[in-house]
Amino acid sequence: ALMAGASYQHGTAYCQAYPVFHFNPCEDNNPGIAAYGKLTYGPLMLIGEYARTTKEWAGTEVPIPTNPLSVFEAVKPESFTFGGRFGFGGENLSTQRREFALSAEYSKYISGEKGSPWRRQDQLVFGASWFPAASVNLFSEYIRVNGYVPLNFLSGGNFPDGSTWSVFDSSTDVVMAGAQVAF
Repeated sequence: ALMAGASYQHGTAYCQAYPVFHFNPCEDNNPGIAAYGKLTYGPLMLIGEYARTTKEWAGTEVPIPTNPLSVFEAVKPESFTFGGRFGFGGENLSTQRREFALSAEYSKYISGEKGSPWRRQDQLVFGASWFPAASVNLFSEYIRVNGYVPLNFLSGGNFPDGSTWSVFDSSTDVVMAGAQVAF
């Protein structure tokens, strides 16, 4: 099975000028576009998506704290994702559910000019799930995030010198486990 699509959003949240004050109205719309797809071939599922705004986000044009006469240029925020899932064992033909599944996914969000602290945030996820019963899914994931882009602090002068909480070379590791149970 193949699913493919595209979308257009007339007004994204990436529309405010510097300094960004989230949840305030924007002076103008900054539309967004996306293309995405999913391919399911037996036990294998592959996904992919690309999205970006159609105009530069004025809020990413930010003065450089050490040189206020210079600025990081505005960019069109963009993101992409690709990943896959492989299921095996205990196939249920009515739901196409497999008893066990392994997955991997990579995504990248680009929200600033090269050299800016909010340039990008990458995420890599490895997962496993097990259905011990049709209505119970036990799962775990390992998540690795490189870069730190807290959008509510992207460019709002959080420190006296006007710098941001964003950190280009930070990394975060998360191990998560959970259950989905239907009654």
